[in-house]
This record gives sequence, structure tokens and C-alpha cells, in this order.
Amino acid sequence: MKTFIGLSLHILFFISYAVQAQDTTFIQMSDTLRQTGNSEKNDPEYYNWRGANPDEASSSAFKSKQNYLKKPVFRLAINGGLGYRIGKTPEGNSELKGFINDSRLGGRFGIDLHFFLQRKLALGIEYYFFNPKNSGTVNNVYIKDNTKIQYVGPSFAARIPTSFRRNAFIFSCSIGYGSFKEVTEEKNNKATLTGACLASTISFGYDFALSDRLALGFKMSILVGNIHNFTYKDSSGGTTKYTLDVEEGENISSVNLSVGLRIVR
Repeated sequence: MKTFIGLSLHILFFISYAVQAQDTTFIQMSDTLRQTGNSEKNDPEYYNWRGANPDEASSSAFKSKQNYLKKPVFRLAINGGLGYRIGKTPEGNSELKGFINDSRLGGRFGIDLHFFLQRKLALGIEYYFFNPKNSGTVNNVYIKDNTKIQYVGPSFAARIPTSFRRNAFIFSCSIGYGSFKEVTEEKNNKATLTGACLASTISFGYDFALSDRLALGFKMSILVGNIHNFTYKDSSGGTTKYTLDVEEGENISSVNLSVGLRIVR
């Protein structure tokens, strides 16, 4: 009998302790949020949802944390900035080399659209337009050069949030279509050189949240591509197609820095 009573007291004590214990393994609210008991409290994703009282649950801070844990639907990024061509300077006299080197810097515009498969992983598409141009005298001849480099391709992106708002590091990589068009005007002659190739990009950036759906973003990216099949069109309209060795092709690679707005929903 004493053994039974002792065992019963132990069971009652265990039940009362279990009822008082906090379960952080799975907590379901209106937005079906999940937390694990092993989460570190310095992790932005850690938050004691069960401990939130009604007043706290209606606060803007709580809603920001709630919004942080939701999976975004898409991210639209619009960028503008500068690019710099990093291809090797071809052989030539000092004036020609100087002209080519002065033609490396240009304005850049880009737009990215990604749809999220998970809260931190997304698939989408990227587009870049890069327009370096220059004018000057080479061998006593005035030359105007206008180059347009474009890229479009499917993209994979990773988003690493750093706060309960929309602040996040953004990484992306893409393989797609790169095109090149160079228009050169010399005296009364105008020539156009065009080509295309398989190209790739990789980028790294950071989004500073302005609100839950709008952010200011900074981005550094690298475009890599080499064109060796060209079409040359002279001022009379005649065209010539030719192929160069890979080592002698037109390197459209560039390093780009840009800033712009991001819409995350």
C-alpha cells in the first residue's frame, strides 16, 4: 500500500510539472508559425510566441516579427549604377590603347524578378543593360564609340534575413544570353559590330528595409562572357560575318555597382 501511494504521488508530481512546462516545439497561431525549443535567443527568428499577451500581439513590433517569418511571394529589384569592363586591352599604339581604356566605364540599368520557393530561396529572371561610350582623337581621326551590352537569363537567388523587418543579404547567380553591339563613327563612316554568346552573372547585395514591402538595396555583380562570332555592317549597308579565336574574341565581362528600390511582398 505504501508503495502504491508513493508511486501515485510521483505520478501526480510529474503531471503537474508537465502541465506547467512550456512547449516551444510547435506553436500554432493564425499564421501557423513554428518555433523549435533549441533556437538561440540571439537568432532573429527566435521569439517566444506563447508568452505574448494580447496587447503585445497587437503591437507593431510583434506584427513585424510575425511578418518576418512569413514566406515572401516575390521580390522585384530595380537597379541603376555604373559598370566597368574588365577585358584585356588588345594590342595597338598608345593612342588606341588609351581610347579603349577610356571606353570601359558606363552607365548600367538592371531589373530582377524572383519568386520564392521557400522563405530564403527563389527562382526568377535577371536583365542588365550596360552602355559604355567614349569619343576622342586616335591617330588624328575623331572617333565616337557607343557600346551596348545586354544580358538576360534565369536566376537562382538566396535571401538571408538579418532582422525582424525586411533587411537581408541577397546572393544570386544566373546563366543566360549576352549580346554586344558597338557603333563606331569615324569621319563620314559609320560601322556596326554585333555578336552574342552564353554569359553568366553572380551578384551580392544587401536590402535595407524602408517598410515591410519596400527596401533600398545595394548590389555588386560580375558579368562574364566572351563573343567570337560577329556580324560587321559598314556605312553602305553591307554585312560580313566572321569568327575569331576565343583568345581574340570580344570580352564583355564587367564589374558593376548599383543601387535601387526593392519591392518584397
